[in-house]
Amino acid sequence: MISEKSNRIAFLLCFFLGALGLHRLYVGKVGAGILLLIPATGFLGLLLKMGIPSTADTQALTTFFASLGAVWSSTLLIVMLLMLGMSSIWPVIDLGLIVAGKFQDRSGNVLKWK
Repeated sequence: MISEKSNRIAFLLCFFLGALGLHRLYVGKVGAGILLLIPATGFLGLLLKMGIPSTADTQALTTFFASLGAVWSSTLLIVMLLMLGMSSIWPVIDLGLIVAGKFQDRSGNVLKWK
């Protein structure tokens, strides 16, 4: 069956805001959308908490990680990398599915091009 949701809108949402999972929320896949939204916002929150370092300001990042201790800084770095990986790889796969015309809504219907 063909979905009433637009493939074009899903494409634009995925291309520009894919890491936030808004394209999945648009097609009714709320759980998957939230699974993308949480790591993306968590990663951004951690960056804002630490301060986004410039090339001249790497000392602040080094000081932040040193203040946590070896175990916690390693754990935080691994968590941040996992968040970044999940929120960047999944939308790329979805973008390929949208372009191929195989992306489905919550009911399993393929989106139509409008």
